Amino acid sequence: MLGRISTVLQNAVDALAPPVCPLHDFIFHWKMVMKFYINGNALGKTAIESTNIPERMEQLLKILLEEDSAELNTTGPCLEYLLQHRILDLLVTLAETDCPPGMKQHTFTFVRKLITQIQQPILPHVGIYQPLQRLISLCSGMRASPTESYEIAFLCSLCAVISKQPQLTTIFNNQDVNAGSDGKEENIKSEVLDQAIVSSCGNSQSYSESSHNIPNELKSNFQVDEQSGATTSHSQQNEHLRQVEQEEKLETEMSTITAQLEGLALADSGKKPFIPKRVSLLDALLTFLHSADSRVTVKACEGLMVITSLPSDVFARWVIQHSDLCMVLATRLQTLYGAIPLDVDPNDLDEMQVNWGLDSPLWSDETIFPGCRQVASFLAWLDYCDQLVRESYPIIGLALAVRIRTEFLEAVLGPALLHSKQNLVVTTAFITKCLKQTTAPALLTEFIKWLIGDQREPELPGVTTCQIRHQLLENCFHEQNEISLETLRLFEVILEKPCEYTVSCLISTYLNSRSYYNSTLSDTVIESWSDEEDEREKPRDSLLLDFSPGSSPVSRTLAPSNIHKIINSFLFLLPPQFHSTTDPDECGYEQYIQDADKQYQMWIMRSRHYSWPTEATFPDTSSSDSRPEADHGKQFYEGPFLRMILSRLLHLPYQPYEISLQVTSIVSRLALLPHPYIHEFILNPLLPVLPDVNTVFTTLEAVAGEIITQIPKIPNSRQLLHVTRQRLLGDGPIAPEEGNSLLESVIVLEEFCKELAAIAFVKYHHSS
Repeated sequence: MLGRISTVLQNAVDALAPPVCPLHDFIFHWKMVMKFYINGNALGKTAIESTNIPERMEQLLKILLEEDSAELNTTGPCLEYLLQHRILDLLVTLAETDCPPGMKQHTFTFVRKLITQIQQPILPHVGIYQPLQRLISLCSGMRASPTESYEIAFLCSLCAVISKQPQLTTIFNNQDVNAGSDGKEENIKSEVLDQAIVSSCGNSQSYSESSHNIPNELKSNFQVDEQSGATTSHSQQNEHLRQVEQEEKLETEMSTITAQLEGLALADSGKKPFIPKRVSLLDALLTFLHSADSRVTVKACEGLMVITSLPSDVFARWVIQHSDLCMVLATRLQTLYGAIPLDVDPNDLDEMQVNWGLDSPLWSDETIFPGCRQVASFLAWLDYCDQLVRESYPIIGLALAVRIRTEFLEAVLGPALLHSKQNLVVTTAFITKCLKQTTAPALLTEFIKWLIGDQREPELPGVTTCQIRHQLLENCFHEQNEISLETLRLFEVILEKPCEYTVSCLISTYLNSRSYYNSTLSDTVIESWSDEEDEREKPRDSLLLDFSPGSSPVSRTLAPSNIHKIINSFLFLLPPQFHSTTDPDECGYEQYIQDADKQYQMWIMRSRHYSWPTEATFPDTSSSDSRPEADHGKQFYEGPFLRMILSRLLHLPYQPYEISLQVTSIVSRLALLPHPYIHEFILNPLLPVLPDVNTVFTTLEAVAGEIITQIPKIPNSRQLLHVTRQRLLGDGPIAPEEGNSLLESVIVLEEFCKELAAIAFVKYHHSS
């Protein structure tokens, strides 16, 4: 009943006083905004919260949005009015002067909501993109500003809009973000504002001394009663029509204002405006990276992520050529690293897990360890750079990766590693941590090439082609065990990364010729390690057997028929009387199979696109004269990396336990690679090799011989071996100092041989 009465009353009111047209309502609220500027005494003194400007601007936006939802695929009259009369231009001018105080932030909010909520494609309109360009020039994080949160919100919203229409990037490319830098900018803005108010808003006491003659009829246009925009009685329709005519005349005057704004904004003492080739939107975002507010900085990072991922070759090349994006990001990485204290503990560094963004753990508490806040800031920024390289358009990502290499790796970490004798442990630990955190393929490639060199070709003995790699290999034998251990950890991380280039440069380029193989003994060695020589009568293509779902190709190199001999060769390398345990559950290699299987499956997935061969064969099997061993002037060279590994293995009985453990861990990772030449060099105890060629197994045989010779010289060695094993497992007392490293090497060798046997079994299982 009440609903019907309300409907009847509303119909009666509508009949007596028809609803105001949205366009008239829009013009009314806009005039109410401008009416404030008639009172000159209030200019620059009254805060915007004390005026009705914010409410009027909200009404303007509400009308535009309602019209946009009602109009389908066409521009409504209110939006047409806004575009034709360049309302945004005047709002931006008011934002530049921040008159009244607070107008700037409300302008940013109004424009941000307008460009994000209007469904019509309005950005290409000159009445939209020109004010946006001017508004972008107001955004700068280089100076502290109470409106920076509004500025960055506007910039990020604009990035989001452009990401949906990448073709609009050209609008924001060639803009002069330094207009008015000659000191006359404020005077120009003042003149623009004065003429706008005088021309549009009628006479006022504050402008009584102006030389402009304001027509009385224009003055009357702005003497608007605030109630006149709400209702109009039927008897006053003629008066309403007269007001409409006056409003149309006012529209013409306001169009003139916009033209004056544009003309005055370009005035610069007779000089032509200089338009540098810049990406103004990108440059504005970069300035907010230095903000003291972390939320603003994160927003700026998000905006950069969006704008650099636009799928446009033209825009990407423009960014590389005409913006400081790559230099700013790389320089910031350099600056943050320079702020880190030099006495950071590498163990504390390794435990830190930091990512960029507001969801990253807080590391501001210096009680965790000194310098943790600086370390966290650096690692967070490195994580952001890594993600930007991965997510951005490939051209930009590659350019940023190259810049990080030149400005940070080569300019900062390189000299610290090559020339600094102090804090070498910390420097190496930071390189390791940075490499662990790097996942973007382009940045990872640059990182790896900086560490091990840019060339795949093998080095000659005594020749150095990469200073960083040479220094790292030397550091593996440093007089300080901490430096050697940290460098070995770095090499392990290098091998963990899914990069075929690493395996090629460090190892396979020296083994692919198979010049370690003694073919003169291959006919006398029964069931040596089934290679192509065992079945010369079969076509070579017969070795490329079928794939089975979810598995690697079948390979006789990886799955030999004499697998049991191979496994037993590792398990019985040490005689049983030198084993540290008699427990049947600990004597076998079964405990290592599960982990080896998991790791090997991971490497199968990684290497499926590496184009590695499936069999270990000579480059040309048609003639034995073409084989490397036929060249008597050429000796096998395993390369500097494998030489370092074999040398460290040979010193197993007399080096610290931690280093021995790290070396065996590296060899285990190499053994897991599904590469036939690396496989047989590490996991083939029966491989016929040339004289003076050392493989992993022959080196371990030498170590076992040294242990067999020295252990009996230690009194009560059997019991000490058991105690040492319990201590290393964390279950027993501390063993006597005498003979500790030798006893520990027995445990290491024993467990290492079990692990190699498990890897050989797993690879046989997957390849058979």
